[in-house]
Amino acid sequence: MPVTGRGGIRQTNSWTQSFLITGIVIYPLLWIWQGIDLTDTGWMAAMYSNIFTDPLSVRFGFIYYLTLIIGGVWHLLFGWLGLIGIRIADVLCIYLTAWFVYKLLIRYFPKTAVLIALLLTLSLITGFAHRWLYYNNLTALFYVVTAYYLMTGVEGKPRRLFIAGLIAGCGAFIRIPNVLGVLLLAFIIYYGWRGGWSRKKMVTGTLIFTAGFAASAAIIISVMMIVGHFNLFRESLAYHFASVSNDRGSPYTVSSQAKMLLANNLRNYYFGGRKIFEIAAFALLPYIWLRWVLPRLPRGKWKLGTGGEWFSWQL
Repeated sequence: MPVTGRGGIRQTNSWTQSFLITGIVIYPLLWIWQGIDLTDTGWMAAMYSNIFTDPLSVRFGFIYYLTLIIGGVWHLLFGWLGLIGIRIADVLCIYLTAWFVYKLLIRYFPKTAVLIALLLTLSLITGFAHRWLYYNNLTALFYVVTAYYLMTGVEGKPRRLFIAGLIAGCGAFIRIPNVLGVLLLAFIIYYGWRGGWSRKKMVTGTLIFTAGFAASAAIIISVMMIVGHFNLFRESLAYHFASVSNDRGSPYTVSSQAKMLLANNLRNYYFGGRKIFEIAAFALLPYIWLRWVLPRLPRGKWKLGTGGEWFSWQL
């Protein structure tokens, strides 16, 4: 089999990368046409359509306030697309998340490796995740963007630490548990400790990030007050905290959520392990052919059917 030079290798890499990018673009689109959901999809779609016109009717979902605002704006612009429109918004969210993951990882890994990782990740999550714009995929997006600005910030662009804090603070209003994103400031301390930063520099970095987080929270709460949503937000918080403290009759108690977390993780391990096994088995086929089967075949010219010469097997 002829050995190609560097030009051939570069051409092969270019074709491989084009194939991977095409897969990343097309794969999420394949799922938005499948299935119909009469529960959560309609619940979120109704909140998006009513957040600006009848907020009182959707106050239950105000703990996802920024999710509702983003979905509401999307509905105002593309509501005529209906359910498919909400699913297209989900795909765009996936694209943005993948783009920032790419921008983050390409600094440390080869392009082909990053694209393979992105395509494999999409194959693991897209088929099992919800297929509409909602707080989970927005949470992933906001955390990834925060990580990007956090990493570039500690590497010499302190202003980006403030942007990272702003985005993390907005993430807290995508859904309330994301308030724990403020703890990402620990990464600044860890990075500074490993990099030999002075205490003053580490404290400054954490204060810049915290200031961004606080600024975004202040801006969003101010907007709530101006448009008359703040009391509804407080009512939603009070209701959900009461549900958590109730030991009976609610799926949102601490024990119920712990059981759900365990069940979901076990399911993810199962599906993830199965997918990794399938990929590994498929990847081993060429190796088995080249390492064990081909060396045992007689040397000479080999043809594939009647399609002409396939390759020359000569040592």
